[in-house]
Amino acid sequence: MVIYATGYDITQPAFSPEDGANLGIPVPIKQCPPEIAAKWDRLEEVADREVVERFPRLGKPPLHERVSITHTPYRLWRNMVPLPLLSGEELDRSLVFIGTAKTYSTPIVFEAMALWAVAWMSGRIHPGKSFAEMEHEVAVTGVFSRRRYLNLGHKFTCQFFEFLPVTTYRAISFIRAPANSL
Repeated sequence: MVIYATGYDITQPAFSPEDGANLGIPVPIKQCPPEIAAKWDRLEEVADREVVERFPRLGKPPLHERVSITHTPYRLWRNMVPLPLLSGEELDRSLVFIGTAKTYSTPIVFEAMALWAVAWMSGRIHPGKSFAEMEHEVAVTGVFSRRRYLNLGHKFTCQFFEFLPVTTYRAISFIRAPANSL
């Protein structure tokens, strides 16, 4: 096992920009391969319609000055697992990223993420969804964060007000459910 502590830097210099974009970790927008950018533009367009339909108030944000965005967002399933590792017949459980969501309750959320990651990497959790459903879930999570938290949501996946249900779901779901049902 390797633990790679990156500190507070959003970029991961251990990965090339192409590999980082493919894995779903932030890369400079100018270095994101066009096919990956186009794919996420399509996925997020659909997700945006769904988010606004489910939460109409988010469709009419208050006036605010938009900040300049320099990096792509995190695009990880459950804010931890790179999607390409979920796309094959055999799930690749060798890599997760912890600490990708911004929240007021960092210790609580990151503890739940760490427990979930251990359960995931040890094979105790199975997605129970198709790859397309997981991609859609990632797109909805990102769009919701950008709509709900405006500028900050464009920089990070934010869960300031959602941390309790997200943490509770992660903690309880793998404790109570059979090993291959999540």
